[in-house]
Amino acid sequence: MEALSSARLQLYDGVLLSVAGLDAARLERARTAKPIVLLGERDSPERFDHVRLANEEGARVATAHMIEGGSRRIVVLGGTIDAGHTMSSDRRLGWERAVTDAGLGIDPRYVLPLPYYGSAPARDVLLRFIDSGLPFDGVFATTDILALGAMSALAERGLRVPEDVQVAGFDNLEMSQFVPPGLTSVDANHEKLAETAIGMLHKRIAGWSGPAEHVIIPVRLVVRGSTRARA
Repeated sequence: MEALSSARLQLYDGVLLSVAGLDAARLERARTAKPIVLLGERDSPERFDHVRLANEEGARVATAHMIEGGSRRIVVLGGTIDAGHTMSSDRRLGWERAVTDAGLGIDPRYVLPLPYYGSAPARDVLLRFIDSGLPFDGVFATTDILALGAMSALAERGLRVPEDVQVAGFDNLEMSQFVPPGLTSVDANHEKLAETAIGMLHKRIAGWSGPAEHVIIPVRLVVRGSTRARA
């Protein structure tokens, strides 16, 4: 942020800035006359244009799809990183909305917090959950990386996907279609996010001085073999 604010270094027309590693307090210190458009899932100052994904709605749709396929005890894998990073917490809230809307009730024992990265930690956490003996028939993972770890744990314990446990992820990574039986996942529509952010920045560079825009990019569910059709 210091580089953006330095008069000597402002040799740019505008900036697309990922906020993955920045908190709102650091962003507030940015002082530049050049336009900035923020990308990502952290809370940010209202004065900046900001483009982010419909994380909560995507997670709600994925969880509701598994409920329609017959799941009644769905684990949410992931959901916390830190207080300022809203991606995983929003996705956990989407799971919560779907479960509540279906009248199933929220059981905190089915919330398994994890960072958004790391298939191996996801595998280990789900193995411990399986070994606890709590019944479950679905896993919503807040990223595909976590979902792949979950599928490994299920296979290790002899549980079939989707016959015994449905699994859905988020991000629709390319690898997800190749992992048997194919991972149902929320497509995060990163291309649309990038197009929107670039368009906003071009508009600012061209001189538009309207109020800051905060845009949420819609997502869609890609259904594959890890989930079932409506029960």
